[in-house]
Amino acid sequence: MDPFTFLSEECRSVRAALNETLRHDYGPTRSQDYFVECKKRLDEIQQAIDEDPGMDSATIANRMRSLGALGSRISLIERSHLGEFSWPFSEGIRQIAEGLFLEEQLDGNRFPPIVHVIAEGMDYQIVDDVLPSIGNRRIVIVAFPRQLKHHVLLHSIFGHELGHTAFNSTGLVKSSRCRSCPP
Repeated sequence: MDPFTFLSEECRSVRAALNETLRHDYGPTRSQDYFVECKKRLDEIQQAIDEDPGMDSATIANRMRSLGALGSRISLIERSHLGEFSWPFSEGIRQIAEGLFLEEQLDGNRFPPIVHVIAEGMDYQIVDDVLPSIGNRRIVIVAFPRQLKHHVLLHSIFGHELGHTAFNSTGLVKSSRCRSCPP
């Protein structure tokens, strides 16, 4: 299979994964917002593939990275179903993140990110779109250690993690680099 054919097949696979995620309930509007944003990004990639079947290997690699990032977000978001946490802290984190990470578009409108809170792996982390394309909404995935997801008192570290993501926001919130974290 040549690289372009592989890229086209990978695009179909990511689209299938996106369509399968709708079997979960993420909340009244979250499913729709997330699905529409992911579909928009996937359609942009598909259009670029369709418009340039003779693309060079560097362009193919770039498109594969975009598909990989989108596929990763889809697989993480798929795990953020309602009822995953036994406490309301995840909703509080979501509301704080939506307020902190407003993105200002060229027309001056500000849009909140699409925020999902999950229990994944062993670490606290935020998977972030550092700078989404113009017209796209930022996707922020807040991940708690799976084994500690019911221990709300252990999650104060997320104020620190949210600060890193706020640093990359185009909204009004700006901060300096954390001195205690590696670059």
